[in-house]
Amino acid sequence: LNDGSGGLGQVGKFITVYASDDAQLIRLAVALDDATQGLRGPRIPSDRPLRPGSLVHYRYGGSGDRIMQTPLGEVLPALVAPSGELVPDRRLPIYEPPAWATDPLLAAGVAQELPAPSPLIAGRYLIISTVHRAARGAVHVAIDTETLRRCVLKQAYRDAQLTADGKDARDRLRLEAEALGRLAPDARFPTLFDLLEFEDDLYLVMEHVAGETLLRHLELSLARGILPAAEQIGAWAGELVAALSVIHDAGIVY
Repeated sequence: LNDGSGGLGQVGKFITVYASDDAQLIRLAVALDDATQGLRGPRIPSDRPLRPGSLVHYRYGGSGDRIMQTPLGEVLPALVAPSGELVPDRRLPIYEPPAWATDPLLAAGVAQELPAPSPLIAGRYLIISTVHRAARGAVHVAIDTETLRRCVLKQAYRDAQLTADGKDARDRLRLEAEALGRLAPDARFPTLFDLLEFEDDLYLVMEHVAGETLLRHLELSLARGILPAAEQIGAWAGELVAALSVIHDAGIVY
């Protein structure tokens, strides 16, 4: 579940409890929050935390076998709206309850209001787009408001993909930053600008390299009926070998 192969709507979950009514939900939420205080665990992006830092999360959704088919032919889990209409029960990687659903935990004062997420990281890096999300974190394109340059932010979530030795995605991102530092200065590799912690997550800030991937370049060329010349393939291979030589000379095995 925690490596994301079950879908990002499942990441972080260890035990799922289906309460029989609102009163039981509230009692369980309080008891579980008390029992897990001080323990480590990942946030669950698809669910809402009971309070900032709580390991107890919740979502609105069905627990039965009710399904529906959309006009496009999708067969999906379904909910019954107050109107009696069947609507899709979409298991999204973000918390997004139906507009008509009420939150009994908030109404009872058990859940706390959460601060609105800010696109400004550490008061400096303004996220303008998110290009990738995974179980371990996300990759964003941002503007450094101090230097006005475009950069890439790699975000590692607190306690994501926690291993038996207590290391998580943040530890692996620190290793990546160390590797980039050892490879600098070399134009073959993006420049490391910063490594910072913000709201429990770790962010690696590095150079934004414009261009397209080799795969995309080949796809576009082949779509136009253009095959790369043997000399070009040899030149690409030579660049890869040179880059690997720099990596291995730095004591890094790729």
